[in-house]
Amino acid sequence: MRLASADPVAAPIIAPNHLDSPADRDCLLRGMKLARAWMAAPGLRDVVLAETRPGPSATDDEAL
Repeated sequence: MRLASADPVAAPIIAPNHLDSPADRDCLLRGMKLARAWMAAPGLRDVVLAETRPGPSATDDEAL
């Protein structure tokens, strides 16, 4: 996000380029793997019904 002009009421320019860099994608993958580990922990295992997306069949980095 950046300023479009010096006008304080002008809408900003929003460039949604998230996940463009390999570091962004690596961070997301680590977070997904961590979330899966949390959901499989004994304290939550009985509460979590199922993973819906990307789903349990997504097992490698490319699938995630």
